[in-house]
Amino acid sequence: MRILVAVATYNRPRITELCLKNLAGICSEEGASLAIYDDCSTMYGASELSRYSPMVVVFPRRVGIEISRARAFRDFVHVHRSFDLLYLTDNDTLHDPGFLRVLRDVFLFQSAHAYSNPVG
Repeated sequence: MRILVAVATYNRPRITELCLKNLAGICSEEGASLAIYDDCSTMYGASELSRYSPMVVVFPRRVGIEISRARAFRDFVHVHRSFDLLYLTDNDTLHDPGFLRVLRDVFLFQSAHAYSNPVG
C-alpha cells in the first residue's frame, strides 16, 4: 500500500523545518512519499523545501490553505495515481513515528470488514 503524505506550508521556518524533517524520516522508514505544497512563503523557497522531498509545489501567490489542500487532492487523483491513500497535514504538526503504520492498519482493517457487518 502506497501512502502520499501532503503537507501544506507557509512561512514559520523553524517549525516547518522540524515538521519536514519529522515527516521525511517517517516517510523514508515506512516507504511513503512526501509532497509539499507551499503557499508562496517569503521566509524560504523551493530549494530549501526540496531538501525534504522532490515533490514540491510553490504557488506563485498566496492562495490559502483551502486551495493548497484542493491541489493536493487533485494531484492525488490525477498525478499521483499509483498511491492508495492520501494523508493531509500542515507545517505546524509533529507526528509520532508510528502514525503511518496505524493509518495503514486502520485502512486495511476497515477495508477487510466493510461488508462483513450488514446493517439492520
